[in-house]
Amino acid sequence: MPNPTTHVLISLFLFYPFRNKLGKYWAIFAMFSGLLPDFDFIIGWILKYFGISNSFFGHGGFFHSFGFVLILLCIGLIIYTKNKEFGIYGLILTVGTALHILTDFVLGGGAYSLMLFYPFTTQLFRLHLLEPYKFIDIYGLLDAFLIIIFIIFLTFKIKCEKKKQYNK
Repeated sequence: MPNPTTHVLISLFLFYPFRNKLGKYWAIFAMFSGLLPDFDFIIGWILKYFGISNSFFGHGGFFHSFGFVLILLCIGLIIYTKNKEFGIYGLILTVGTALHILTDFVLGGGAYSLMLFYPFTTQLFRLHLLEPYKFIDIYGLLDAFLIIIFIIFLTFKIKCEKKKQYNK
């Protein structure tokens, strides 16, 4: 499966163009949303510690389904109707979580398949386009590529800002 770095960077790339409309904590929520579904690892460890074997809450289970995204969306919309400034962060969590799930489904890897449409069905789905290339650490290469793009972007942005200041 894609590394945490991949999920965080993809989420940041998605929300960056809208940063001026998302509030000052948009990046924190974007990064967290990129990691949120993978907290099922922690739940799995806790269940295993207590001797409970439950793949429903294990990795690739409920927290990697659009049922979980639907719950986040409902919570985000409720908060948004009460407080638009804070509610936007709930919507960032929802979209970022959905993006994480789609990234895992499309890029995939390993034996994990996802119950994408739980609770409507428990059928497992996987596309895993990069799985044939996992022998070359394709997920590490993907991380490196995204980090290079991010550094190039930041360098270009800094140069443009310096040019603006110089021209004033």
